[in-house]
Amino acid sequence: MKIKDQRYMKAIVIIRTSTVRQEIESQKQEVISWAKEHGWKERDLIVIGDAGASAIKLDDLYLKNMAEIEKHILSGNIGCVF
Repeated sequence: MKIKDQRYMKAIVIIRTSTVRQEIESQKQEVISWAKEHGWKERDLIVIGDAGASAIKLDDLYLKNMAEIEKHILSGNIGCVF
């Protein structure tokens, strides 16, 4: 398999909370900051996630997010997941 040019790689930022009442924006900013500290530019980040996506219940929102993550990883353009 040919390795793609690193300049075109993207990183996935996964965020989620189990309930819609939990605050998600600060989590999003924290993970984006972490990705930037590791050399990623914000334009190269794909943020995926929602408040209320329960990993324990495996609800529809959580499964939708996981399907989107899988789609991006299988595209071959993902260099990192945060």
